Amino acid sequence: MTASILQGAPIWVWPLLALLVWVGLKATQQRTVLVWPIYAMPMIGLLSFNAVHGLGADLAVWVVFIAAYLSGAF
Repeated sequence: MTASILQGAPIWVWPLLALLVWVGLKATQQRTVLVWPIYAMPMIGLLSFNAVHGLGADLAVWVVFIAAYLSGAF
């Protein structure tokens, strides 16, 4: 069964697996990151305001959207 899985996998799977293992191993190392991008990430969610506005949404949709956005940003 294992041999058939290994033989039946497409060739592109193996470089992808190697890349994912490499990224995972690098993620286990201790590193330092800048603080401002972490706090700026919720600002990317502001791009979705235009999409909600384009829906022609009523007040209830806006209330749910803002509540979900704020809970996600928190």
